[in-house]
Amino acid sequence: MVLQDNGNVDKSEGEGRAAKGTALKHAATARRRIPEAARRACGSAGGLIVRGTRTAGSAIAKCWRTVVSALNPNASSNLDAKQVFRIRRTVVFSGIAAVVLIVAVIVAVSVHANRSAQADKAGTVVSAQTSKTKQSPSAKATKKTTAGKTTAENSSAKKTPEQSDTSSSSTDETKRQVEALLARRGWQMPVVLTHTCPLRYKPLEALKPDLDQSTVDSTTEAWMDKIEERLDYKRWYCGHFHTDKTVGRLRILFQEFVPLGE
Repeated sequence: MVLQDNGNVDKSEGEGRAAKGTALKHAATARRRIPEAARRACGSAGGLIVRGTRTAGSAIAKCWRTVVSALNPNASSNLDAKQVFRIRRTVVFSGIAAVVLIVAVIVAVSVHANRSAQADKAGTVVSAQTSKTKQSPSAKATKKTTAGKTTAENSSAKKTPEQSDTSSSSTDETKRQVEALLARRGWQMPVVLTHTCPLRYKPLEALKPDLDQSTVDSTTEAWMDKIEERLDYKRWYCGHFHTDKTVGRLRILFQEFVPLGE
């Protein structure tokens, strides 16, 4: 029984080796045939490409000769009149379409560049405004609103009587100059630009809640009230209050950008 089992094992091993050898032969044959088939396929594809290129080149050359003959007054007599007309019409329309396309591309590039420039400018302004609003508490504490202008002052510093008198006289002189200018214009002005606004339009909701408004000098705003009552204007633009608001013909601007007159 032992000898018989060994014989069966040897027979099975021999059959396995034979099958393996057959598989290796098939694999080697396949490896030899694959490159040959690939070369044949590439040759056929190359031949088709060459023949197609030659055919397309011949057709293009023929069409080109026909177009040239149609555009040449001396040679167009050999062609049909309708064919000459169609060819010339196609050439003219193609030229017009090319010109329109080029103009459209130039306009699109110009508009895109203009919008990019405006976006960069707006981003710069917003960044500047953001940097102004993001200040330390100590810096904010030293800011005081006087005469419609925000100035940074040391809380411990006080103006001397001489300085106060000089500032008041300068402000009064400026107001007299403005009133004289408006009088020469007949109190008519289409557009007015100021930093602060007349007192009646002061946006109370935008004021700092922790600031005692009774300590704020509002003489400039009160003077603007009198100017606004007498002045014939279309639009009045101002800022200062860090808000965007429209009240009648007056518009307070902070983050908005509007054309003059709107």
